[in-house]
Amino acid sequence: RASVSFDEIIAGGPPKDGIPSIDDPVFVPVGEADRFEDREPVIEIPLPGLEGRAYPLSVLMWHEIVNDTVAGQAVLVTYCPLCGTGIVFDRRVGDEVLEFGVSGMLWQSNLLMYNRTDDVADESLWSQVLGEAVLGPFTRTRLNIVTSDTVRFGGWRTAHPDTTVLTRDTGESRNYDRDPYG
Repeated sequence: RASVSFDEIIAGGPPKDGIPSIDDPVFVPVGEADRFEDREPVIEIPLPGLEGRAYPLSVLMWHEIVNDTVAGQAVLVTYCPLCGTGIVFDRRVGDEVLEFGVSGMLWQSNLLMYNRTDDVADESLWSQVLGEAVLGPFTRTRLNIVTSDTVRFGGWRTAHPDTTVLTRDTGESRNYDRDPYG
């Protein structure tokens, strides 16, 4: 099953999971996130009266996907460096919570995510910019968007002093101060 032409799906360079998603994210209180400059862009999930989170683009540039749970809601934080699109989705499809990874494939220069399963035949490719499966069993299934915005870290820290930020310490040795795409 497909909603796009196979000819339009191309290899993006790295293999499947060659760009590792963050599946066990580590957060620090925003007041302790001194590694981030005030002007650094972050994707924010503002939840008034609840836990809010900020996801720095310098980290997302290296991972593209964060599978997270915020205030009990399973969320998918995505960023496509080629398009500059940062979108947050609800990871639930029906009664199932999906986990996503980076497929290594592109459609119209946009990240194609895939839902992880025990059987590769049950995987689908999902357009990050559409939030919709374009190939596989979930074809034409759409993920619900979670309210988010891209703001500067300094503004986030001032407006939301009791929230958390995704740390650069993800257990891997990466130079998050360097753009992997030059």
